[in-house]
Amino acid sequence: MECKGLYTALVTPFNEDTTLDREGLAALVRQQCKAGVDAIVVLGTTGESATIEPDERIAVIKIALENSTVPIWVGTGANSTRKAIEQTLEAQRLGAAGALIVSPYYNRPTQEGLYQHFKAIHDATRIPIMLYNNPGRCGVNLLPETVLRLAALERIYAIKEASGNLSQMSELLGKAPANFAVLSGDDAMALPAVILGASGLVSVLSNLHPEEVKAYVDHCLAHRIREARAAHHRWAPELRALFAETNPIIVKRKMNLMGLPAGPCRAPL
Repeated sequence: MECKGLYTALVTPFNEDTTLDREGLAALVRQQCKAGVDAIVVLGTTGESATIEPDERIAVIKIALENSTVPIWVGTGANSTRKAIEQTLEAQRLGAAGALIVSPYYNRPTQEGLYQHFKAIHDATRIPIMLYNNPGRCGVNLLPETVLRLAALERIYAIKEASGNLSQMSELLGKAPANFAVLSGDDAMALPAVILGASGLVSVLSNLHPEEVKAYVDHCLAHRIREARAAHHRWAPELRALFAETNPIIVKRKMNLMGLPAGPCRAPL
């Protein structure tokens, strides 16, 4: 399975009373597909997965699948291995293209604990898996040696690497097997990551500018460095603004100002 290109980490739109905006979600999915993104990720960090109720998870997945012409990946991670397996099986049953699984947060497991967590999910399911390393959110760093052990498993195809550590990403890219994809989980790191060998970007910015970010990622992957560098510097001020507060507070605010369905964040954001 090839994991490559632009994956939009989609927001979950809410109405003003913070109920799920089903029509808004459908519209956002259709907009992303029209823009030509390579895949859409729902129920990730940007999708406020931590505050989504079980029945809403099913609704979000179904709406995304019904309105998409590109693969839908579903965030199924949890700080309980059992719950992560249940949520991954749910995404598999509903027909998702793959599962994006973040490291278990708050528990701060050892590297062996991380390996056993992801292996247990892999062994209990039959869906393609993309690991998600986000130590800033999870309090634990999925180290390259652990990722490489997991990459040897049959259906762990990729990682969204959001450590912000270019040296760590470089080490992983230098040792990863050819059939294992590393995607930047940070918009600002996309260009250097692709130069080092990454195969794409899981983007927050593409909620706002999907066509332009798709063109930027295409420039990066085609090694059109002049065009990619110009876009990188053009986006830098907006990216600094987007992440000045906890994601997705600011991206949803800007989407609202642009007339896109996003609505408020749920408490405590």
